[in-house]
Amino acid sequence: MKNISIDTRSQDDGGPIHDETLVRVGLCAPTYQASHLAQRETDEKTKAVVKYVLAEAAEFRTLSDLRRKGWESSDGDKAFQEQRKRADNLGKDVSEFNYKLMGRIAEELQRFLDVTMLAEDMGITLADIPADHPDAAKFLPRQLGEKDLFNLVLCDGHILRTQDRSSGPTSDPDNKNYRELYEIYRLKYVQLALGLEHMKPGGTLVVLLHKVETWNTLCTFRRLARISDRVQLHKPHVSHTTRSSFYLVATGVDSTHPEAADSVAKWKAV
Repeated sequence: MKNISIDTRSQDDGGPIHDETLVRVGLCAPTYQASHLAQRETDEKTKAVVKYVLAEAAEFRTLSDLRRKGWESSDGDKAFQEQRKRADNLGKDVSEFNYKLMGRIAEELQRFLDVTMLAEDMGITLADIPADHPDAAKFLPRQLGEKDLFNLVLCDGHILRTQDRSSGPTSDPDNKNYRELYEIYRLKYVQLALGLEHMKPGGTLVVLLHKVETWNTLCTFRRLARISDRVQLHKPHVSHTTRSSFYLVATGVDSTHPEAADSVAKWKAV
């Protein structure tokens, strides 16, 4: 996918793409502008959802007012800056603990890899990857077999702000750093696609999501709700309390349902 330069003015009212509606509910800052066409289209759909929920749900209106106050508060800025600073600059003890923990998990799994590089698991043969692709040498052959099925799938991987997402040179001048632009979506959809594809019928899927009122989040919720006995949204009290993140827990997932196969195909095609 190319990064397309576009006019960031709204089609419906000639105003900036951020729109007062999205600013009001705290989904973007007043200075925000969509960087590419796909994001602009998603913003327009999210705007429609937000306007509907604002009109129908008093709780959401209250939450939106609190969010806006957070954007406008210098104290709020300081609090989130400190929160980000702690997350981006972990102390030596915490870093060593996390490193050792991941090592033990990796030993148990007997492999530790970047899931966004699982080309053949996502339906792309290594032979079809252009030789001049910036990450051509990093893509992997198939890692999961047809019999690799699981009762519980956790999709809670996320991108760190301090993570190096740079990519090498490419012959495409409009796609010099595709990982910087799309890594969030690549990670999200590879987890969903492979998680659902390799789930035993009746299993449980736990997904880390953000901003329940956004279009992409609602689409994910709807797809999973159509193939599950029950879908719940959970906001942990011990973490995520001041963030937009939350967990979706789908139980009794029918991974053999035709709509499950359709979802896997669509997520792989993103």
